[in-house]
Amino acid sequence: MSDIRVQRRDGEIRVSSFRQVHHVAVLKRLDPADFRIITFRPTFLDPPTLAPRALARALVLATTISTPIMSHPTPPSADSEDPLARLEREFNLTPVQLSTIATRFVNEMRKGLDRHGATLPMIPTYVTSSVTGHERGSYMALDMGGTNLRVCRVDLEGAGRVSVEQETFVIPAELKLAPIVDLFDWVVSCVELFFTHKGHPLPLVDPETEAAQQDSLYVGFTFSFSVNQTALNRGTLLAWSKGFHCPGLLGTGADIVELLQESFRRRRHRIVVTALVNDTAGTLLACGYQDPTCKVGVILGTGTNAAYYETRSALRKWGTLPHEDPRSSFTEMIINTEWAEFDDERDVVPVTRYDCELDVATNDVGTSIFEKLISGLYLGEVVRLALADLHSHKLVFPRLADGADQPFRTAQKTLTEPYRFTSEYVSLIVADTSSDLAAVAQVLADFLGVPTAGISHTDCVVVRTVCSLVGTRAARLSAVGVAAIFTRRPELLEKEEGSTVAVDGSLFEKYPGWVEIMEETLRGLLGEERTRRIRLRLVKDGSGIGAAIVAMLAAQQQK
Repeated sequence: MSDIRVQRRDGEIRVSSFRQVHHVAVLKRLDPADFRIITFRPTFLDPPTLAPRALARALVLATTISTPIMSHPTPPSADSEDPLARLEREFNLTPVQLSTIATRFVNEMRKGLDRHGATLPMIPTYVTSSVTGHERGSYMALDMGGTNLRVCRVDLEGAGRVSVEQETFVIPAELKLAPIVDLFDWVVSCVELFFTHKGHPLPLVDPETEAAQQDSLYVGFTFSFSVNQTALNRGTLLAWSKGFHCPGLLGTGADIVELLQESFRRRRHRIVVTALVNDTAGTLLACGYQDPTCKVGVILGTGTNAAYYETRSALRKWGTLPHEDPRSSFTEMIINTEWAEFDDERDVVPVTRYDCELDVATNDVGTSIFEKLISGLYLGEVVRLALADLHSHKLVFPRLADGADQPFRTAQKTLTEPYRFTSEYVSLIVADTSSDLAAVAQVLADFLGVPTAGISHTDCVVVRTVCSLVGTRAARLSAVGVAAIFTRRPELLEKEEGSTVAVDGSLFEKYPGWVEIMEETLRGLLGEERTRRIRLRLVKDGSGIGAAIVAMLAAQQQK
């Protein structure tokens, strides 16, 4: 049995380690506004160690927890406050909070550029060139995201024109937890299927003579996870996210490109992986091929991240870059912020009990908190957790509680199943602005498996309110990150032409009003004049095109 000791100090609960479990007090129904950092000091007799996720759950199950002396006025308790009013208070971000978060973001960017181990990793991509839009050639791109693998053949035609052939493969759930070799072998099999389906000859090595049967094909690999990149074609995994946890990569020091290249070699393919590309950098370059003012790329889909061009003089923590890189000749490099990891300490970004409950159940508990507040993988689950809580107070779906009819008994179980309520549902519900909310009723009926007659208008109003609160918070936080980048590099907005922000992802594309919420937030943080010079531009499937562009740049460097 583990002995959980919780210490009080200066109005805070303190711990020696595992900062990621500070949120357990929230799960104990103590308000998150009462705490800055919640930590704990465990003493384990048997077993001697416990994984962070287990530690978090152990503390959740602890029967007692000391309530700290509040250093500021206590908000209304859950018992006295209307649950819907509490939801609005917890999810709404005030202008002061947004400004505070943005200021911290800029400071963390500076720290990440100055030293290793900062909250924002600020990882170099080794992409030191801009594109002109005049480049030509045929290249391949493999774009592995949180849900799909896209195999692309990209023809750069000059004058900013691009022709793309692509095929999308859904990543099987079992491969997200399989050994990395199995995952990459599956990637190669998808490439083979792509060539077969499109009728292109697959570049192979003759098994008898070892001679090439076709010219080598250069490939850029977009790997949408946190990577410590040490060269344009080398990198090691820093952290899994988006539900992945494949043994054989994290913590082994194994090079991602070499492992993928080995999978191609085993199948005797003459395919050369020339570049490891972060999806945000790829999106930035894809837009840059058409718009030279594009200096920022953002992903707002299953996951979220941003990349931007940073000046050479700011790259202080690396000292001398590896000799392969033409340090003397470049003035800017694309930096991958990995902003998913911003404020993992939960110091400035307010989190709710639902965010904490979601986090404890993930494979990467305590990390990527910013992403869990924004990305499409998690928005629907946050809404579901809030609805389940409201249902327990009989404020939504009260008919499910009586369990009189079989459909409603099944529906009550559906409401408790993690990730059954998707972000697509959230977008569809927010899109309904009619007075009768008929579309909302239909979405809820489909989700719960009950007749629309079993969904009341009150249910629809409550659910739409919750969806809007969660979605609006996410859009505002994404704008905070963009504002921080332009605060970091104000010269990007000095010219009248301004700067384009390339954005790829289903949330930006499909969530109603996301763009308007971002623009409103940017105006509040940067002012009307500077925001007017920022263009938020949807770049669909940009990461794949960008990966092919980086493959082209890498191939040019190797010649």
